[in-house]
Amino acid sequence: MKDKIWPEVAALFCVFMVTYMLYPSIVFQNQAGLIEGKAGWSIFLLSIVMGVTEFAGRSLSLLRTPYRRVTLLTATGIRLALIASTFLIAFQVFTGKALTIVNTGLIGLTNGLLATGICSTIPGMLDPHEREFSGFLMSVTINASITVGSLISLLGFSRLF
Repeated sequence: MKDKIWPEVAALFCVFMVTYMLYPSIVFQNQAGLIEGKAGWSIFLLSIVMGVTEFAGRSLSLLRTPYRRVTLLTATGIRLALIASTFLIAFQVFTGKALTIVNTGLIGLTNGLLATGICSTIPGMLDPHEREFSGFLMSVTINASITVGSLISLLGFSRLF
């Protein structure tokens, strides 16, 4: 079974790792300028943008399933560019309220699209007796990637900001 779905599981790991590496810690680095003097409202705004766009991505992803492997892996690779753009915003190389909001929205949208696309495609690639284990494997992968992404953000980037 692992030979059938390992690229998708690796992509799922990358999707959630990148999301939790960037959000909320790195994304919130440039929040102070969104609503002047209201850091709490700025964080609230970014959280709303992230939540709404992730929901939209999950909803849009269900319109077409299953996805081809090359589509999922290519989109996951392109999504890695969000790392660079988010750091450029956090280091204030690129500034602007709209840019911060759009970047946060792209993180949410692509997380929703890819996570749902991958998780809805994997079971169709397997025999009926393998599907239960694939659900377990997906849940372990999601939890592990959230942990790894959060730890990278906390330990690796805490001195940068």
